[in-house]
Amino acid sequence: MIKIKRIVPSSIYDKYLLYKIDKYLISFPKSGRTWVRMLIGYYLNNFYNLDLPLANLSITQRLYKYHANIPRISVSHYGNPHLIHIDDIKLDKEKFKNKKVIFLIRDPRPIAVSNFYQFMFRGDKDRANFKNFSSSINDFVLGNYGGVKSIVKYYNLWLSNYGLNSNFFIIKYENLLIETKSEFEKILSIFNLPIDHDLINETINFCNINNLKKLEIEGKLNEYHFGGTNMKNSKVRSVGKKKWFDEVNTKTRKKMNEIINNKLDKRLSYDNFQ
Repeated sequence: MIKIKRIVPSSIYDKYLLYKIDKYLISFPKSGRTWVRMLIGYYLNNFYNLDLPLANLSITQRLYKYHANIPRISVSHYGNPHLIHIDDIKLDKEKFKNKKVIFLIRDPRPIAVSNFYQFMFRGDKDRANFKNFSSSINDFVLGNYGGVKSIVKYYNLWLSNYGLNSNFFIIKYENLLIETKSEFEKILSIFNLPIDHDLINETINFCNINNLKKLEIEGKLNEYHFGGTNMKNSKVRSVGKKKWFDEVNTKTRKKMNEIINNKLDKRLSYDNFQ
């Protein structure tokens, strides 16, 4: 069967997807999106007895093919804001107007630090239009590509364009870490997915960091979303990994904090997160 994506222009295909999809999970990279993918995939796989292999569970937007009650859920870093100059980060005010969007956010400071390693050592440098960068992590996190200023701008654009309403929801990664069950239930409810409390507990237990790291090392997860056996590209955070503020110098840390305090929309309230 010929895939429609291969025979129509990308602009028309994008409009086709926008017409077909009304539920979106969107985030800046390094915000915990892969974990949420896995939570949703494992939960739906077991709720509907799909019997899919582990490698298929993080491909959330395809699960609708396996059961009529599963909606299309598009998961993306809309606009690829981590790969472009901060001045080029834009948002179509009308595109998601009538769509249900979960905007997954995380403290911009650890994201910026993590983006440095993703950029320098895991392939993003080859994809970005900033290929000549060869400076330090301190320059990167305060720079115009994938740094804290880009993340803050991305967050502010979404909030100013869509606000908080019945179609646009913000989930904080930090809250998901602390109150995983209630936050995951919220995600399921927003996407109009069924609630099974026992299965939610099982899902959270299966998708804990130690088990996902083990499965990642064994190469049992989707290698595009996780790292497979190539641990250079591992996505599951290692226990005991350095905190973001230990990765940058004091001057940089101070400037990052100033950007958060002075530029980030106050409704997101990230001054106390680390």
